[in-house]
Amino acid sequence: TAISLGLPIASRPGTIFAKNTYYHLIRVVETRQAGQNLRMLMLDSTDEGGINLDDDSLPLPYQRHWEILANDSAFKPGRALFIGAGAFGMPRHFAARWDASTVDVAEIDPEVIKVGREYFKLDTSPRVNAVAADGRSFVRNQPAASYDFIFGDAYNGVSYIPPHLVTSEFFAQIADKLKPDGVYMMNVISAVRGPSGELTSGVLGGLKAHFPHIAAFTVHRATPEFRQNIILMASKQPLDRFLKPTTTTASIGNRLLATRVPDVILN
Repeated sequence: TAISLGLPIASRPGTIFAKNTYYHLIRVVETRQAGQNLRMLMLDSTDEGGINLDDDSLPLPYQRHWEILANDSAFKPGRALFIGAGAFGMPRHFAARWDASTVDVAEIDPEVIKVGREYFKLDTSPRVNAVAADGRSFVRNQPAASYDFIFGDAYNGVSYIPPHLVTSEFFAQIADKLKPDGVYMMNVISAVRGPSGELTSGVLGGLKAHFPHIAAFTVHRATPEFRQNIILMASKQPLDRFLKPTTTTASIGNRLLATRVPDVILN
């Protein structure tokens, strides 16, 4: 889920698919923005992801932050998990970036998976395994130390993470399912601090109980009190290997590092 800063959400011309399910009103909308031809997935009134029809790139900026992992050339993930499918852009691109990886996706709404296959190229990524399941139940049923990387991005609406996915107990399960040097990332729509930062504060408290090493990134370079997509990154091992600029100064990983929140603000 992303905060929709430039795309109108109340009424969308260009709708090519719409269906009410037990969980959502699903819509697929084609639109042209800033000279780009986009196909977007809407669940209820929020943009959950999409593709650029011209080059298959991801139109929502927060969905690129996992590429920070590529700053460590030694990071070779074998298994990854995405909790919440959106339009399957992140899982597909992750699998393409690390072509020896297998990527699981836990998505509670089976109709979202069907839409992913029909409209968002899911079937072009055979190493992406989409499962209709609640994220917590899916994680609980995995063997210990199963994953090198997990990304949490399950939302109901623009700012509501299902409560059972932000508890200390859930973060303990995440920590158990990661390999010793594995990494957990999650998307939080909140401010870093201030009156609109209660969600970030609560999530950080839960993560710190199980992960001694945490970094945070803001999608929009704004004041810490500005409500936006915040990407939290956590591990049981130091994150320094990902947080050092590479020699390729123009790399996406280096650009993303520039959005890091200073540790002093998080503590």
